[in-house]
Amino acid sequence: MKNKWLNEKGITLLEVMLFFLILLVISMIAWPIYNHIIKESEARVCEENRFTLHEHYSQILDLQGLGHTEIRFIEYLQTYSVICSINGVISFSEGQIICDQHFDKADGKGDGDEEVPYL
Repeated sequence: MKNKWLNEKGITLLEVMLFFLILLVISMIAWPIYNHIIKESEARVCEENRFTLHEHYSQILDLQGLGHTEIRFIEYLQTYSVICSINGVISFSEGQIICDQHFDKADGKGDGDEEVPYL
């Protein structure tokens, strides 16, 4: 019994073009979703790393009986390898560790990527 899609000559050019068109449409839908998931994952990893860094830094200061200074924070920061996966600059401000590349939901400060609502 013969397959109606395949004849003795094989697959037609139209069928190949249709296949690639469908593949292109699927990839155009999937690519932005994939990029969004990757960016969210990077932000979550950075946020968790900053939280862990803040906890450890606070414990070290408490155990040694020292107060926070910028120099102490920079020295302590050098003991960690990577905090932000996209190489954001990490700083300590107002009792929080901040990355210049990721939006921090807790304090409402961000990098300007949040959407502006239409009026």
